[in-house]
Amino acid sequence: MGDAMRRVPRFCVTAVLAAMLCLFAGLAITGWFVTAHLGATAEAGEVITFVREGLIPCVVLTMLMLLTLVGAHRLLERFARFHLSAALCALWLAGTLVFLLSANVQQMYDFAYVSEAAQLFAQGNYKPMEIDYFNVYSYQLGICLPMEIVLRLIPGLNLNLFMQALNAVLSVATAGVLAALAQMIFEGSGVRCAALLLSVLFLPAMLYNIYVYGTLPMLFLSACAMLCFVRYLCARRTGAALAYALLTALAYVLKPNAAIPMIAMGIAAVLDVMTSRDWKLLGFAALSVVLAAALARGVIAQYELRSGVRLTGDVSMLARLVMGLQEGGPAAGWFNRYTEQFFGFDVTAAQERATASADLAARLSQMRADPRMAAAFFRDKLLSQWLEPTYSTMWYGNLCEKTGGLAQAVFAQDGLVRALLEGYMKISQQAFYILAVLGLIGTLLTKRSVAQLILPLTILGGLLYHMIFEAKSQYIYVYALFMIPLAARGLCMCGDMLQRGLDNGKG
Repeated sequence: MGDAMRRVPRFCVTAVLAAMLCLFAGLAITGWFVTAHLGATAEAGEVITFVREGLIPCVVLTMLMLLTLVGAHRLLERFARFHLSAALCALWLAGTLVFLLSANVQQMYDFAYVSEAAQLFAQGNYKPMEIDYFNVYSYQLGICLPMEIVLRLIPGLNLNLFMQALNAVLSVATAGVLAALAQMIFEGSGVRCAALLLSVLFLPAMLYNIYVYGTLPMLFLSACAMLCFVRYLCARRTGAALAYALLTALAYVLKPNAAIPMIAMGIAAVLDVMTSRDWKLLGFAALSVVLAAALARGVIAQYELRSGVRLTGDVSMLARLVMGLQEGGPAAGWFNRYTEQFFGFDVTAAQERATASADLAARLSQMRADPRMAAAFFRDKLLSQWLEPTYSTMWYGNLCEKTGGLAQAVFAQDGLVRALLEGYMKISQQAFYILAVLGLIGTLLTKRSVAQLILPLTILGGLLYHMIFEAKSQYIYVYALFMIPLAARGLCMCGDMLQRGLDNGKG
C-alpha cells in the first residue's frame, strides 16, 4: 500500500508534464504556420484574424532567436560576479518607467471603472456601489480597496501613472521571484540567470504595465506564494507554509483568477502528503482557501457597510460558461456581451438561471449535432489565445487615449514600429514555446518531485479554465510568465547541447 501511495504522486507529475509537453510542442509547430493577430475594425471593433506564416522564414528567425538567447545567457553567466543580471533588470525598469510616464496611457472599459471608483471612494463618494457594474462584478472591489487606501494617504495623486509605475516595479519583482523559484525547483544557478534574461527580453511584460488592474499585483503575490510553498517542501518550516497561505489569500482578493494557482498548490499539497505523511501543509492549503473566501467577502462587506448599499449577486458562473461556449465577439468564446442581459436590477437569479440553462442546452445540442464544428470552435479558441503574441497590449494601447510620439508609433495599428514589435514578439513566443518543450523533456528525464508540478499544473489549469469560460489573449499573459522557469531550464539545456557539439567538433 505504501509503495502504491508513493507511485501516485510520481504518476501525476509525469502526466501533467507530459500534457504540457504536448501542448507547447503543438503550439510551437502550429505557430510556424499561423499567427493570431488581434486588431480593430470600424465595423466589428476588436477582432482576431488568423494570418498564415511563411514556414522557412519563421523557422530561421526562431533558430536565430534561440542562438541569440543562448549567447546572451552564456555572457550573463560568464560575468555573473559583476551582477550583470541585476543591472539588466534595473535598465529594463528604468526604460519601462520612462515609456509609461511619456505615454500616459489612459484607461478604458473595466480598467476605467475600477480606477474611477477608487478615486470616488477616496473622496467618500459611494455612487459606484449603485451602478450595475459592481453589482455584477463585486470582486472588482478587491483591487479598488488598496487603490483607495493609497489615494487617502496621498490626496491628489495621479492614480493612473502611480499604478502603472507600481506595475513596472512588481513586474521586475515577479521576475526575481520566478528566477528564485526556478533555481529552487531545478537546483541550479544557471537556470536562475536564464529566467531573469527571458523575463527581461519578454517584450509584452513592458507593455502589459499599462493596465491599471489587479492582474500584476495578483501575479506577484501568487509567485511569492509558490516560492514559499516550495521553500516549505525543501525545509518544512512552518513560517514558509503560513506565508504561502496568506499570500495566496491576498492574491485571490485582488483577482479571483488566483484560485487557479491556489488549486494547483492544493493538489500538490495532497500529493506531498502521500509521500511525506506531513499533514501540516494540507492544513495550510485549507487555510489559504478559508482566508481567501473570508477576506474577499470582508472587502465587499466593508464597502456595503460604508455605503449603506447592499450589492446584488454577481453574474453566475453558468452564464459565464454559456458565453465561453458561444461564437461571436473577436473570436470563438471571447467576450460577446452575452452576460450583459443579466445586469438589470429587475433580472432575478431564477430568471438568469433559466435563460442561461436553456441557452447552454441549445449550444451543447448544436455541438453534439456537428462535432466538426465543435472541434473547429475549440481549436480556434485555443489558438486565438495562445498564438496572439502581444497578449492584447497593442490593441488596448491603440484604443486608449495617450500622449507622446513614441506611444503613438508603438501602438498605431498600421504603423511600422508596431509591425516590427509584433514580429519580435511572435518570434520570441515561438522560441519560448520551444524552450519550454526542452525544459519539460529535461524534467521528465530526471528525478521528478511535487515541486516541479506547481507551475505546469497552474498553466494547465489556466488553459482549461479559459477553454471553457471566457477567452482573451490578455488572460494568457499570467500563464506565459509562469512558463518562464520551464523555458529557462530549456535554455540551459540548449546551451549545454550546443557547447557539447562545439567541443566534439574541436575534438
